[in-house]
Amino acid sequence: MDVNMKKSSPFIYGCGGCLLLVIAFAGFMAHMYFSAKADYGPVLDDYNLLVKAEKYQDAYDSLATQWKSAQTFEQYKLIETTVKSRLGKIRSYPITGVNIQYGVKTTLTASAVFDKGPCTITYTIIEENGVYKIAGIHYSAPALTGATTCPYCGQDAGKLSKFCPNCGKELTGDSEKTTSDQNETKPVAEQE
Repeated sequence: MDVNMKKSSPFIYGCGGCLLLVIAFAGFMAHMYFSAKADYGPVLDDYNLLVKAEKYQDAYDSLATQWKSAQTFEQYKLIETTVKSRLGKIRSYPITGVNIQYGVKTTLTASAVFDKGPCTITYTIIEENGVYKIAGIHYSAPALTGATTCPYCGQDAGKLSKFCPNCGKELTGDSEKTTSDQNETKPVAEQE
């Protein structure tokens, strides 16, 4: 056997071993992604279909108890109807990220497309009595950027506020002014 061949053999075997590890890791990650999509996809599909059909009570009833204990149906409905008025109906929500914390929660990130533009949605899903349920949603979209300034008293009222927290007057779409120095994300309900 050639001496040069003996010197290069460990290098070739090492590269081959590393390549096998990379392929195995990629396969494991693909398995995790598709398993999460299979387990949690139906939960998202059911929820988004209910919201799209404006069946807000049914959508609210499908949520995890921890969300419902933190937010009344009226608060939930106001947020969802406001998101719909700003973004339109959801068209697609392909899953682009998965973070599984076994026994605790799963976080799914979707690059959603609404009638009026894109939105990143982060869903938090937990298992409750053997059933997967949504425990939180976080919307991030340019249409949700900024805070609404009350035209009556000038106070920032929050982008999704329907009434001014300072003077209590109703904020209408015609009289709202928006400031751009606020965050571009809007949490719906997320308990850690």
